[in-house]
Amino acid sequence: MPVSDEKMKAYQKVIIDHFRTPANFRVIDNPDVQALKSNRLCGDKVCLQVVVSQGNILTDVAFSEESCSVCKASASMLTQLLKGLPKTEALDVLDALDQFASDWQVNADLGAFEAFIAIKDFKTRHRCLCLSWQAAREAIEQLI
Repeated sequence: MPVSDEKMKAYQKVIIDHFRTPANFRVIDNPDVQALKSNRLCGDKVCLQVVVSQGNILTDVAFSEESCSVCKASASMLTQLLKGLPKTEALDVLDALDQFASDWQVNADLGAFEAFIAIKDFKTRHRCLCLSWQAAREAIEQLI
């Protein structure tokens, strides 16, 4: 079903808001793990850092980047979603995001990510969307 122009504008606003004022856009001084991912096609680079408590809870998640609006907005939303989760649940979220990027169906747990339906028809932007997810998975898997 096609997305209405009104809804598309709302999606674009969410992406631009996260691009202009991203959440958790900073460097953590002493992260427990971090991962750097880059997209050779467009030059996007994302470094995702995680601090974990003794109970395996992601107590802090932050990112730094040199990237486009889609990549930065996705990283911003991702850090908000992962912070406070146990590492196993964080991996479940990443699995759900990967599924979303393949079928474009949003489950209730991924609400804000629905905004990225705006790029569904722009295949070259899909890598931008998923880059921070890949960095997060690599970082979290270092904890296992």
